[in-house]
Amino acid sequence: MKRASIACVSLILAAQAGAAVVAYDGFSNGPLGNLDGSNGGTGWNGPWMDLASSQFSAVGGTGLTYPNMPTLPGGVHTNYLGDFSAAYYGRSYTLPGNHIFLSFLFRPDTPGFGVNGGISLGGGYNLIGVPLTMNTYGFRLGHYLFVGSNVPVVADQTVLIVMELEAVGIQTTYRMYVNPALGQGKPAAPDAQYTIGGGTIPSTLYLVNDGGFTTDELRVATTWEDAAPTTLGACCVNSTLCLSLNQSDCAQVPGANFLGANTLCGTGCASPACDSIDFNNDALFPDTQDIDDFLIVFSGGPCSNDPNCGDVDFNNDGLFPDTADIDSLLRVFSGGPC
Repeated sequence: MKRASIACVSLILAAQAGAAVVAYDGFSNGPLGNLDGSNGGTGWNGPWMDLASSQFSAVGGTGLTYPNMPTLPGGVHTNYLGDFSAAYYGRSYTLPGNHIFLSFLFRPDTPGFGVNGGISLGGGYNLIGVPLTMNTYGFRLGHYLFVGSNVPVVADQTVLIVMELEAVGIQTTYRMYVNPALGQGKPAAPDAQYTIGGGTIPSTLYLVNDGGFTTDELRVATTWEDAAPTTLGACCVNSTLCLSLNQSDCAQVPGANFLGANTLCGTGCASPACDSIDFNNDALFPDTQDIDDFLIVFSGGPCSNDPNCGDVDFNNDGLFPDTADIDSLLRVFSGGPC
C-alpha cells in the first residue's frame, strides 16, 4: 500500500512566454582535457572561453548527483596543485530580465582543495561558492564583503547552491540557498542574503577554481522550479498539478495522467482528489466489497486483494486513519464529490 499519498502543490506558476530555463550545462560532452572551447549544454551565446587560466579544468568523469534531481553524467574538475595556480573560464547568456535564479552542484574533493572556488558574476572579488578564507558556503561581493551561510564546507560532500538575484532600481539583492529540499518550492528564508547598490545583473558567468573542486549541473532560469528541478513525478487531475512519490500513487486517482516532473497543467490548486472507489482494484465497482475491504484495512486487517489495495488516506489530505476518509469514501461511492 502507498503511505506517502499525493500532495497538492502549494503554488502553480502561471504559464510564461518562452522557456523558463535560460541556459544549462550538465558538462556531459566529455572527456575533454580543457573546458576552453566546450560548447555543451543549451541557451548559451557561445562556448566556454579560457580567461588566462594558469591550469586547465577538464570535462568528464561520473559527475555529481543530488537527491531527487535530474542530472547528466560528467562534470568539470580542476586538479589541486597546492600552489596559486587557478582555472578561470567565462561563458555568456542572454539576460532575461531583472530577476534570475542561478544554480549548480559543487563538491570540494580530496586529497585537497584550494581556498577559492565556485561561480563568479564578474570582477576579481565576486564569487558564489567557497570564497577566499571562508569555511562555510557563501558569497563575496567586494574586497572585504563576505556573506556566509551556516553550511560548512566538507570534503567529498556535494552541495546544491541556488542563488537568487533580483535587481530593483539601483539595488540588487542576493539570496543564497544551500542544499534545499527539491519538490517543495522555494524555502521561506534563504541561508544567506545581502542587498548591495547597483541594479545590474551580469550576463556572463565565470567558473573559478583554485583546484580540487568539481562543478556540475549549471543552470540559469527565471523560476525556482527550473533552477532546482526534481525527478519527483506529477499527476494532472482536473487541471490541477499534484506531486507524487511514484507512478502508482497517480494510478490511484481516477482520470489522472502521470506527467513526470515540473509539469504545468493549470493555474491554482483545488482540493486533493480522492482515490478510486475500486479500493481493492478488482475492476468491479461500485460494489460493497470495496467498502468492506476499506473498513477492514482501516481497522488494521488484511484486504481481500492484497497487495493490490489502496491506502486508507482515501481523501489524500495526509491524515490517516481518520473518519473523514470513511465519509469521503461513502460520499464518492454514492456519486457525490470528494
